[in-house]
Amino acid sequence: CSWNTSADGKGTTYNGGDVTDKLNTQTLYAVCAANTYTVTYNPNGGSGTMTNDTATYNSNYITKKNTFIKTGYTFNGWYKDSSFKEKVDNDIVIENATYYAKWDINLYTLKVDPNKGIYDNSMEVKEYNLAYNTKMKLEEPSASYKITYDLNNNDVVIDKNEDFILRKFKNWTDEEENIIENTYVFNK
Repeated sequence: CSWNTSADGKGTTYNGGDVTDKLNTQTLYAVCAANTYTVTYNPNGGSGTMTNDTATYNSNYITKKNTFIKTGYTFNGWYKDSSFKEKVDNDIVIENATYYAKWDINLYTLKVDPNKGIYDNSMEVKEYNLAYNTKMKLEEPSASYKITYDLNNNDVVIDKNEDFILRKFKNWTDEEENIIENTYVFNK
């Protein structure tokens, strides 16, 4: 703090130990500036940089927008502790503070379409929801099945009394018809 001839701090400033040459009555006002503290952002396994920030003592501090990234994860806010018990969007800072990024693992859906074959005892499309970077081994679907096809705009069904058309499983493909291996990694 310092002393000033004006309550708003815009007059003449006197620091502790200063001597005034004014012999008449003079009123001096205490002018204090609040302490500032450093706010640090911990990426908690994320990558990138965020500069430290400053906060004024006992005033409302609003956390910065996150700029860290973590592949396969979604940012889920800033926390006052690394065990994620107290989420913080704004805070009253009274000392240096560190805020920790919380990350939620992304979930991905894989749709397995046996394309009229049998997969996992079913002809239905199956959906699997697994976390980022989880591996799932894709089993080969059954190789023989009945087919319905169109012949001159008339549906023809080869029923169980006729010969089945035998087809051999070739490979799995993604939606863009790219061949994928039998182990699918959920990371896209």
